[in-house]
Amino acid sequence: MHHISLTRRTAISLAAAVALGVVAPAAFAQADYPTKPITVIVPFAAGGSTDITARLIADQLKTELNQTVLVDNRGGAGGAIGAAAAAKAAPDGYTILLSGTSTHAISPAMYTNLPYDANKDFIPVAIISEEPLVLVAPSSLGVKDFKGLVAYLKKNPLAYGSAGPGSMAHMLGAGLAKETGLDLDAAHYKTAGATVADLIAGRLSFLTESPSVIRQHLAEGTLVPVAALGPRRMEAFPNVPTMGELGIKSAYLTRGAWKGIWVPAGTPRPIVDKLNAAFNRAMKAPNVVTRLREGVVEPVSNSTPESAKAFIASEQEAWREAVKASGVVVTN
Repeated sequence: MHHISLTRRTAISLAAAVALGVVAPAAFAQADYPTKPITVIVPFAAGGSTDITARLIADQLKTELNQTVLVDNRGGAGGAIGAAAAAKAAPDGYTILLSGTSTHAISPAMYTNLPYDANKDFIPVAIISEEPLVLVAPSSLGVKDFKGLVAYLKKNPLAYGSAGPGSMAHMLGAGLAKETGLDLDAAHYKTAGATVADLIAGRLSFLTESPSVIRQHLAEGTLVPVAALGPRRMEAFPNVPTMGELGIKSAYLTRGAWKGIWVPAGTPRPIVDKLNAAFNRAMKAPNVVTRLREGVVEPVSNSTPESAKAFIASEQEAWREAVKASGVVVTN
Protein backbone atom coordinates (compact mmCIF):
# COMPACT_ATOMS: atom_id res chain seq x y z
CA MET A 1 0.00 0.00 0.00
CA HIS A 2 1.41 3.41 -0.92
CA HIS A 3 1.08 6.28 1.53
CA ILE A 4 0.69 9.77 0.12
CA SER A 5 2.91 12.44 1.67
CA LEU A 6 2.92 15.99 0.46
CA THR A 7 6.45 17.35 0.63
CA ARG A 8 7.30 20.94 -0.21
CA ARG A 9 8.74 19.87 -3.56
CA THR A 10 5.62 17.81 -4.35
CA ALA A 11 3.40 20.74 -3.45
CA ILE A 12 5.33 23.10 -5.72
CA SER A 13 5.27 20.57 -8.57
CA LEU A 14 1.55 19.97 -8.22
CA ALA A 15 0.81 23.68 -8.05
CA ALA A 16 2.79 24.24 -11.24
CA ALA A 17 1.04 21.37 -12.95
CA VAL A 18 -2.36 22.72 -11.96
CA ALA A 19 -1.42 26.15 -13.30
CA LEU A 20 -0.42 24.59 -16.61
CA GLY A 21 -3.59 22.49 -16.75
CA VAL A 22 -1.61 19.24 -16.58
CA VAL A 23 -3.13 18.15 -13.25
CA ALA A 24 -6.68 18.92 -12.24
CA PRO A 25 -7.21 20.91 -9.03
CA ALA A 26 -8.97 17.85 -7.58
CA ALA A 27 -5.69 15.92 -7.69
CA PHE A 28 -4.02 18.59 -5.59
CA ALA A 29 -6.90 18.45 -3.10
CA GLN A 30 -6.58 14.67 -2.82
CA ALA A 31 -2.87 14.91 -2.07
CA ASP A 32 -3.51 17.52 0.62
CA TYR A 33 -6.43 15.58 2.20
CA PRO A 34 -7.75 16.14 4.82
CA THR A 35 -7.91 19.92 5.08
CA LYS A 36 -11.11 20.20 7.14
CA PRO A 37 -13.00 18.19 9.79
CA ILE A 38 -14.18 14.67 8.93
CA THR A 39 -17.61 13.40 9.97
CA VAL A 40 -18.11 9.76 10.90
CA ILE A 41 -21.78 8.80 10.57
CA VAL A 42 -22.93 6.14 13.05
CA PRO A 43 -26.33 4.83 11.90
CA PHE A 44 -27.40 3.99 15.45
CA ALA A 45 -28.16 5.98 18.58
CA ALA A 46 -25.54 6.94 21.14
CA GLY A 47 -24.61 4.31 23.72
CA GLY A 48 -24.64 1.25 21.46
CA SER A 49 -21.60 -0.81 20.50
CA THR A 50 -21.15 0.96 17.14
CA ASP A 51 -21.23 4.37 18.85
CA ILE A 52 -18.76 3.26 21.53
CA THR A 53 -16.35 1.99 18.88
CA ALA A 54 -16.73 5.11 16.73
CA ARG A 55 -15.98 7.54 19.55
CA LEU A 56 -12.94 5.59 20.67
CA ILE A 57 -11.50 5.43 17.16
CA ALA A 58 -12.41 9.05 16.33
CA ASP A 59 -10.12 10.23 19.10
CA GLN A 60 -7.25 8.20 17.66
CA LEU A 61 -7.96 9.31 14.09
CA LYS A 62 -7.44 12.93 15.12
CA THR A 63 -3.83 11.98 15.77
CA GLU A 64 -3.46 9.80 12.66
CA LEU A 65 -4.90 12.39 10.25
CA ASN A 66 -4.03 15.58 12.15
CA GLN A 67 -7.61 16.72 11.73
CA THR A 68 -10.80 17.01 13.78
CA VAL A 69 -13.03 13.92 13.54
CA LEU A 70 -16.70 14.28 14.53
CA VAL A 71 -19.19 11.51 15.30
CA ASP A 72 -22.72 12.03 13.97
CA ASN A 73 -25.39 9.63 15.26
CA ARG A 74 -28.15 9.10 12.68
CA GLY A 75 -30.20 6.29 14.23
CA GLY A 76 -33.44 4.75 13.01
CA ALA A 77 -34.85 1.98 10.81
CA GLY A 78 -32.21 -0.55 11.85
CA GLY A 79 -29.42 1.71 10.61
CA ALA A 80 -30.99 2.47 7.22
CA ILE A 81 -31.46 6.20 7.87
CA GLY A 82 -27.80 6.81 8.69
CA ALA A 83 -26.52 4.55 5.93
CA ALA A 84 -28.69 6.37 3.37
CA ALA A 85 -27.37 9.74 4.59
CA ALA A 86 -23.78 8.53 4.16
CA ALA A 87 -24.54 7.14 0.70
CA LYS A 88 -25.84 10.54 -0.44
CA ALA A 89 -22.88 12.50 0.94
CA ALA A 90 -20.27 14.11 -1.31
CA PRO A 91 -17.61 11.54 -2.34
CA ASP A 92 -14.73 13.63 -1.03
CA GLY A 93 -13.60 11.69 2.03
CA TYR A 94 -15.13 14.08 4.55
CA THR A 95 -18.13 11.87 5.32
CA ILE A 96 -17.43 8.32 6.47
CA LEU A 97 -19.82 5.56 7.52
CA LEU A 98 -18.91 3.33 10.47
CA SER A 99 -21.34 0.45 10.56
CA GLY A 100 -21.33 -3.29 10.10
CA THR A 101 -23.36 -6.47 9.96
CA SER A 102 -26.81 -4.89 10.26
CA THR A 103 -26.64 -2.30 7.46
CA HIS A 104 -24.40 -4.13 5.01
CA ALA A 105 -25.25 -7.81 5.41
CA ILE A 106 -28.59 -8.34 7.15
CA SER A 107 -30.72 -5.37 6.05
CA PRO A 108 -30.07 -5.89 2.31
CA ALA A 109 -31.49 -9.39 2.72
CA MET A 110 -34.42 -8.41 4.94
CA TYR A 111 -35.70 -5.20 3.39
CA THR A 112 -37.37 -5.17 0.00
CA ASN A 113 -36.70 -1.48 -0.68
CA LEU A 114 -33.76 -0.04 1.23
CA PRO A 115 -33.03 3.69 0.72
CA TYR A 116 -29.45 2.76 -0.20
CA ASP A 117 -27.62 0.03 -2.11
CA ALA A 118 -25.12 -1.61 0.22
CA ASN A 119 -22.73 -2.33 -2.64
CA LYS A 120 -23.29 0.22 -5.40
CA ASP A 121 -23.54 3.27 -3.15
CA PHE A 122 -20.36 2.63 -1.14
CA ILE A 123 -16.68 1.81 -1.34
CA PRO A 124 -15.41 -0.37 1.53
CA VAL A 125 -12.35 1.14 3.22
CA ALA A 126 -11.59 -1.49 5.86
CA ILE A 127 -12.99 -4.03 8.29
CA ILE A 128 -11.98 -2.70 11.70
CA SER A 129 -13.31 -5.16 14.30
CA GLU A 130 -14.87 -8.52 14.99
CA GLU A 131 -16.92 -9.25 18.07
CA PRO A 132 -18.87 -12.14 19.53
CA LEU A 133 -22.32 -11.45 20.90
CA VAL A 134 -23.85 -12.67 24.13
CA LEU A 135 -27.45 -13.71 24.80
CA VAL A 136 -28.51 -12.24 28.13
CA ALA A 137 -31.61 -12.52 30.30
CA PRO A 138 -32.60 -10.35 33.26
CA SER A 139 -31.73 -11.87 36.62
CA SER A 140 -35.25 -10.92 37.75
CA LEU A 141 -36.63 -13.81 35.69
CA GLY A 142 -34.81 -16.26 37.92
CA VAL A 143 -33.25 -18.24 35.06
CA LYS A 144 -29.65 -19.40 35.33
CA ASP A 145 -28.94 -20.82 31.89
CA PHE A 146 -30.19 -21.21 28.32
CA LYS A 147 -32.39 -24.24 29.00
CA GLY A 148 -33.95 -22.44 31.93
CA LEU A 149 -34.71 -19.42 29.76
CA VAL A 150 -36.39 -21.53 27.08
CA ALA A 151 -38.45 -23.36 29.72
CA TYR A 152 -39.54 -20.05 31.23
CA LEU A 153 -40.55 -18.64 27.85
CA LYS A 154 -42.64 -21.68 26.96
CA LYS A 155 -44.84 -20.78 29.92
CA ASN A 156 -44.37 -17.01 29.74
CA PRO A 157 -43.91 -15.83 26.12
CA LEU A 158 -42.34 -12.47 26.91
CA ALA A 159 -41.09 -10.29 24.04
CA TYR A 160 -37.38 -10.01 23.31
CA GLY A 161 -35.38 -6.83 22.72
CA SER A 162 -34.51 -5.49 19.27
CA ALA A 163 -32.67 -2.46 17.93
CA GLY A 164 -35.36 -2.02 15.28
CA PRO A 165 -36.94 -3.95 12.40
CA GLY A 166 -34.20 -5.57 10.36
CA SER A 167 -31.54 -5.18 13.04
CA MET A 168 -29.21 -8.00 13.99
CA ALA A 169 -30.92 -8.38 17.38
CA HIS A 170 -34.28 -8.68 15.61
CA MET A 171 -33.14 -11.36 13.22
CA LEU A 172 -31.26 -13.35 15.86
CA GLY A 173 -34.18 -13.22 18.27
CA ALA A 174 -36.63 -14.40 15.62
CA GLY A 175 -34.28 -17.17 14.55
CA LEU A 176 -33.74 -18.33 18.10
CA ALA A 177 -37.50 -18.40 18.74
CA LYS A 178 -37.99 -20.51 15.63
CA GLU A 179 -35.18 -22.90 16.57
CA THR A 180 -36.61 -23.50 20.04
CA GLY A 181 -40.29 -23.63 19.07
CA LEU A 182 -41.19 -20.40 20.86
CA ASP A 183 -43.77 -17.86 19.72
CA LEU A 184 -42.30 -14.50 20.69
CA ASP A 185 -42.76 -10.90 19.60
CA ALA A 186 -39.93 -8.46 19.05
CA ALA A 187 -40.01 -5.18 20.98
CA HIS A 188 -38.19 -2.57 18.89
CA TYR A 189 -36.24 0.25 20.55
CA LYS A 190 -34.39 3.30 19.27
CA THR A 191 -31.57 3.22 21.81
CA ALA A 192 -29.53 0.52 23.51
CA GLY A 193 -30.02 2.27 26.85
CA ALA A 194 -33.81 2.03 26.68
CA THR A 195 -33.65 -1.62 25.63
CA VAL A 196 -31.32 -2.58 28.46
CA ALA A 197 -33.40 -0.63 31.01
CA ASP A 198 -36.56 -2.53 30.08
CA LEU A 199 -34.64 -5.80 30.01
CA ILE A 200 -33.31 -5.29 33.55
CA ALA A 201 -36.82 -4.32 34.69
CA GLY A 202 -38.13 -7.66 33.44
CA ARG A 203 -40.28 -6.22 30.67
CA LEU A 204 -38.23 -8.17 28.10
CA SER A 205 -37.09 -11.78 28.10
CA PHE A 206 -33.70 -11.58 26.43
CA LEU A 207 -31.39 -9.59 24.21
CA THR A 208 -28.43 -10.42 21.97
CA GLU A 209 -25.86 -7.70 22.44
CA SER A 210 -22.18 -6.86 22.38
CA PRO A 211 -20.56 -7.33 25.82
CA SER A 212 -19.10 -3.81 25.46
CA VAL A 213 -22.60 -2.34 25.90
CA ILE A 214 -23.71 -4.41 28.90
CA ARG A 215 -20.51 -5.34 30.73
CA GLN A 216 -21.37 -3.20 33.77
CA HIS A 217 -24.74 -4.93 34.15
CA LEU A 218 -23.11 -8.33 33.73
CA ALA A 219 -20.58 -7.44 36.43
CA GLU A 220 -23.36 -6.25 38.75
CA GLY A 221 -25.40 -9.41 38.13
CA THR A 222 -28.53 -7.64 36.88
CA LEU A 223 -28.12 -9.45 33.57
CA VAL A 224 -27.26 -13.13 33.20
CA PRO A 225 -25.26 -14.42 30.19
CA VAL A 226 -26.83 -17.68 29.01
CA ALA A 227 -25.21 -18.26 25.59
CA ALA A 228 -22.39 -16.99 23.40
CA LEU A 229 -22.94 -16.27 19.71
CA GLY A 230 -19.67 -17.01 18.02
CA PRO A 231 -17.48 -19.93 16.98
CA ARG A 232 -15.94 -20.37 20.45
CA ARG A 233 -16.47 -19.49 24.09
CA MET A 234 -15.50 -16.01 25.20
CA GLU A 235 -12.46 -15.60 27.44
CA ALA A 236 -14.47 -13.12 29.50
CA PHE A 237 -17.22 -15.71 30.09
CA PRO A 238 -15.51 -19.11 29.97
CA ASN A 239 -18.44 -20.90 31.61
CA VAL A 240 -21.03 -19.65 29.12
CA PRO A 241 -21.57 -22.23 26.34
CA THR A 242 -21.83 -21.36 22.65
CA MET A 243 -25.05 -21.82 20.73
CA GLY A 244 -23.43 -24.75 18.96
CA GLU A 245 -22.67 -26.45 22.26
CA LEU A 246 -26.31 -25.97 23.25
CA GLY A 247 -27.47 -27.90 20.19
CA ILE A 248 -28.50 -24.90 18.08
CA LYS A 249 -27.73 -25.95 14.51
CA SER A 250 -28.48 -22.85 12.45
CA ALA A 251 -25.13 -21.39 11.38
CA TYR A 252 -26.27 -17.77 11.65
CA LEU A 253 -26.93 -18.23 15.37
CA THR A 254 -23.29 -19.13 15.87
CA ARG A 255 -21.90 -16.05 14.09
CA GLY A 256 -20.58 -12.92 15.72
CA ALA A 257 -20.74 -9.32 14.52
CA TRP A 258 -18.22 -7.13 12.73
CA LYS A 259 -17.74 -3.47 11.94
CA GLY A 260 -16.29 -1.67 8.95
CA ILE A 261 -15.67 1.67 7.30
CA TRP A 262 -17.25 2.87 4.06
CA VAL A 263 -17.14 6.04 1.96
CA PRO A 264 -19.61 7.12 -0.73
CA ALA A 265 -19.14 5.63 -4.20
CA GLY A 266 -16.99 7.87 -6.35
CA THR A 267 -14.52 8.74 -3.61
CA PRO A 268 -11.04 8.96 -5.23
CA ARG A 269 -8.78 5.98 -4.61
CA PRO A 270 -5.95 8.05 -3.08
CA ILE A 271 -8.35 9.21 -0.36
CA VAL A 272 -9.61 5.66 0.20
CA ASP A 273 -6.02 4.47 0.59
CA LYS A 274 -5.14 7.26 3.01
CA LEU A 275 -8.18 6.47 5.14
CA ASN A 276 -7.40 2.75 5.03
CA ALA A 277 -3.87 3.36 6.29
CA ALA A 278 -5.12 5.70 9.03
CA PHE A 279 -7.73 3.25 10.29
CA ASN A 280 -5.26 0.36 10.27
CA ARG A 281 -2.84 2.44 12.34
CA ALA A 282 -5.64 3.47 14.69
CA MET A 283 -6.65 -0.15 15.26
CA LYS A 284 -3.08 -0.94 16.34
CA ALA A 285 -2.85 1.91 18.85
CA PRO A 286 -2.34 0.42 22.34
CA ASN A 287 -5.13 2.46 23.96
CA VAL A 288 -7.61 1.43 21.25
CA VAL A 289 -6.63 -2.25 21.45
CA THR A 290 -6.91 -2.26 25.25
CA ARG A 291 -10.27 -0.50 25.37
CA LEU A 292 -11.81 -2.69 22.67
CA ARG A 293 -10.60 -5.92 24.22
CA GLU A 294 -12.04 -4.85 27.56
CA GLY A 295 -15.39 -4.97 25.77
CA VAL A 296 -14.60 -8.37 24.16
CA VAL A 297 -14.05 -6.73 20.77
CA GLU A 298 -11.11 -7.82 18.63
CA PRO A 299 -9.53 -5.03 16.54
CA VAL A 300 -8.62 -5.75 12.91
CA SER A 301 -5.61 -3.80 11.68
CA ASN A 302 -4.59 -5.45 8.40
CA SER A 303 -7.65 -4.93 6.22
CA THR A 304 -7.45 -3.57 2.66
CA PRO A 305 -10.29 -2.20 0.51
CA GLU A 306 -10.09 -5.38 -1.58
CA SER A 307 -10.10 -7.80 1.34
CA ALA A 308 -12.92 -5.82 2.97
CA LYS A 309 -15.00 -6.05 -0.20
CA ALA A 310 -14.49 -9.81 -0.43
CA PHE A 311 -15.31 -10.31 3.25
CA ILE A 312 -18.50 -8.26 3.00
CA ALA A 313 -19.61 -10.22 -0.07
CA SER A 314 -19.17 -13.50 1.81
CA GLU A 315 -21.08 -12.14 4.81
CA GLN A 316 -23.93 -10.93 2.61
CA GLU A 317 -24.30 -14.39 1.11
CA ALA A 318 -24.25 -16.04 4.55
CA TRP A 319 -26.85 -13.67 5.96
CA ARG A 320 -29.10 -14.04 2.91
CA GLU A 321 -29.33 -17.71 3.78
CA ALA A 322 -29.77 -16.83 7.44
CA VAL A 323 -32.67 -14.47 6.78
CA LYS A 324 -34.42 -17.12 4.69
CA ALA A 325 -33.97 -19.64 7.48
CA SER A 326 -35.25 -17.23 10.15
CA GLY A 327 -38.50 -16.61 8.29
CA VAL A 328 -38.29 -12.84 8.95
CA VAL A 329 -39.17 -10.48 6.11
CA VAL A 330 -39.47 -6.74 6.59
CA THR A 331 -41.10 -4.63 3.88
CA ASN A 332 -40.79 -0.87 3.55
